Amino acid sequence: MIRSPIVACHPCRAAQGPQRPECRRLPAAESRAVGTITNPHDVYAFLSPKSWRLKHERAWLLLLSSAYLLVNVGEIGRGGPSEVEVDLDWALSCVRLPETPYAVLSHNHPNGAAWPSTDDVELTRAMQRAAARQRVTLLDHVVLGRDEYFSFHEGQLWQVTRTRTRS
Repeated sequence: MIRSPIVACHPCRAAQGPQRPECRRLPAAESRAVGTITNPHDVYAFLSPKSWRLKHERAWLLLLSSAYLLVNVGEIGRGGPSEVEVDLDWALSCVRLPETPYAVLSHNHPNGAAWPSTDDVELTRAMQRAAARQRVTLLDHVVLGRDEYFSFHEGQLWQVTRTRTRS
């Protein structure tokens, strides 16, 4: 379950409220190594190594240049085994850069199933509205499962065939 409160909270006031995750700008070398994000499989390939061992849900916002180059990534929510709270306005103000007109929202499901919940649908719609207010286009919301992902843009569940085993 995902809770998506839309609370106006600027990063400078974050210390007054709940602890916020750190947002970071991707170093240029890492951005070049990742390259472009043009489809949900690219999102899965980038985030699954960070998410598959997690026991709790986390949410990320990937910011892309007009050429779809990954410029910035922010962990915008940490939650429990079946939910994560995302403060949408804070998330966008935290990771937003002038050269990033596109965004991709993603979060993991620790149970391994990527099928979205009704809360996930609500979160996607709320993030689209919040992004539009800041003149950002939300390209997709990718739900990460253990060996699968769901793309809201494509509306399909994709099974992923691993090329190497996990240790």
